[in-house]
Amino acid sequence: MAEFKCEVVRVKVVPHPNADRLDIAQVGDYQSIIGKGYVKDGDLAVYIPEQAVVPEWLLRELKLWDETKGKGMCAGSLGNRVKAIKLRGVLSQGVIYRANCGDDPNPTVALVSVLRGSEPEIWESCPCEESDDVSEFLGVVKYEPKLPSHMMGKAIGVDLDITHNYDFDNLKKHPRLFDDGEQVVITEKIHGTLLQVAVVPQSKENDKLYKGRVALTSKGLGGRGIILDHNDETNLYAQTVKKHGIADKLIENFSKLADATNSPIIIFGEVFGRTLSGAGVQDLTYTDEELDFRAFDMCYGVRADAKFFDFRTFTTACSVMGLKTVPVLYEGPFSKAVVAEHTDGNTTLSTKKQIREGVVVKSLLSDGKGNRKIAKSVSEAYLLRKDATEFN
Repeated sequence: MAEFKCEVVRVKVVPHPNADRLDIAQVGDYQSIIGKGYVKDGDLAVYIPEQAVVPEWLLRELKLWDETKGKGMCAGSLGNRVKAIKLRGVLSQGVIYRANCGDDPNPTVALVSVLRGSEPEIWESCPCEESDDVSEFLGVVKYEPKLPSHMMGKAIGVDLDITHNYDFDNLKKHPRLFDDGEQVVITEKIHGTLLQVAVVPQSKENDKLYKGRVALTSKGLGGRGIILDHNDETNLYAQTVKKHGIADKLIENFSKLADATNSPIIIFGEVFGRTLSGAGVQDLTYTDEELDFRAFDMCYGVRADAKFFDFRTFTTACSVMGLKTVPVLYEGPFSKAVVAEHTDGNTTLSTKKQIREGVVVKSLLSDGKGNRKIAKSVSEAYLLRKDATEFN
């Protein structure tokens, strides 16, 4: 499960190939451009990831503050949001904040500091071990864009037992997640908005749900347990479920399994294209189709107890329900070269020349207990595009 963190990490530092005054700090397979000598190879430092909103004091400390404009030098109207950039031909993702480790050549503890006052300067420090999360201590939070009205919808209740907090990490964060030669499937990652639809067991029937048995929600709202009103005609998630008949298909084919396992059966998919008003669901539309939908995952149970269908079972289930799935780009032995080959390029969803968001890499088979490996790989063109939207 993906979590937003500012972790204390041990960095590998290599020279920038095109700039004498810059280095590259490597964290897993991520790389961040830093000033020459800012940190040394093997040092402990804090990695501040993309989508982080950074406070002013830290922007100043990182030399990312524009005094003339009175704002940061990162992305967003306030210049305080970390976004991928390209410096001298090299992609830079995330920001490195130096930690103090004294003279120890191989420290196990880093001293991370924050500025708590200004007149005079008052610094507060805390000792941190490798992999500790210091986001709260630094005052760094994840960027959450304001949702447009058609994505907010009307809530009918909160139930953490029938909604899922669905997310997963970038492969760059876990570069050794898959073994070379391991059987995987690589699918196109669509830039839309996540829809989750659950058929619940009889023990969780509720008159507010569709036919008492089906709950629907989005990625962000589902993570908080919020269920959306299936009758809300202004909401694109409810509109999509109705258009594609997803609720009835789940009841017809999986209500008995929900009863037998006494747990919700949830299908996850991406809504993309255009809304009924003609606007794009996101900045990349791929198609002019209204509320197009592709399923990409399925499980029974939620949160820590979720057991995911293996890829073959998932595609069979979608075929039985008459639901389209995300495009398969590759199936076979894993290698980083294969992932890189499929990550970039244009979408396969239409003839429109729009960039691909990237890919999702998944174990072809589960371990027999509903567990599988999964990670995403995001294209450089997607990371660097302008006028991007990231609504969840």
